[in-house]
Amino acid sequence: MTDKTEKLLKRLKDSQERHSIVGLKPQGLSQSEIQERVEDFLIFQVVTKIPFSFGGGVSVGGVVDTDTEFDPIQAYQDHPEAVDDIMMYARSDMSGREDELLEEAKTHMSSYNVLLFGTAMAIANGEALSLPLREFLVDHLTKPPRTNLKARGRPRLKDLDAEFRYYAIRFAMLHGPKPTRNDASSPHSACDIVAGAALALRKSGRDGFAIGYGYDNLKRIWQKYSGQ
Repeated sequence: MTDKTEKLLKRLKDSQERHSIVGLKPQGLSQSEIQERVEDFLIFQVVTKIPFSFGGGVSVGGVVDTDTEFDPIQAYQDHPEAVDDIMMYARSDMSGREDELLEEAKTHMSSYNVLLFGTAMAIANGEALSLPLREFLVDHLTKPPRTNLKARGRPRLKDLDAEFRYYAIRFAMLHGPKPTRNDASSPHSACDIVAGAALALRKSGRDGFAIGYGYDNLKRIWQKYSGQ
C-alpha cells in the first residue's frame, strides 16, 4: 500500500468517525462533550449525507424513489467549501468500484458524475487513466450530453432532512446515551443531546436548525425510522 493510499484511507476513516455512524466512537464522554461532537456532525451536513449514500452503488434494476445516490458534481455545486471531502469520497469510490460505476453510468447520472469528477481529478493530478476510463472520457467529449439518464439522486428534501435527524440521533447514541427517555426523566437521552446541539448552533447564528429539532419531534422521528 502506497503512502498516498494510506493517507486517503486515514482521511476517509477519520471523516466517517467524526461525521457518520460508521466506526467506533469514544465512550465515557460527558454530555457536553458528546453534544460538541453532535454539533460538528450537524455542521457538516453535506459531509455526513455523503457516507449515507456512498459506496453501495445504485443497485441497477432495483433502485427505488427514496434511494440516495452519491453525486460529487451536485455535492460540489451545492457545497464548494466541502471539496476536499467530496474529492476524497469520489477517489475512494473510483478506486473500488470502477467497473460497477461504468455499468451504472449507462443509466444513472449520479454514477456518470462520479466517473466524470474522478476522471477530471486524475487528469489534474497527472495520473494515468485505465483504458475503460479513457474510452469513457472520449465518449463524453465526442457525443452530445446524455439526456436519457436517470437524474434521481436524492429523495424529497423533507424526507432526507428527517432521515438526517434520525442519523444524528444514532450518532449521539453511539457514544453511549439511550435514544429517548421518560417524560419525567432528566434530559440526558440522544434526542435531548441532538436538540441541545441544534439549539447551540442556532444561538451561534447558524442557519437551518430553527425548525424540526425539538425533543418531541426528534423522538417521533426516532420512533418512525427505528420502528419502535
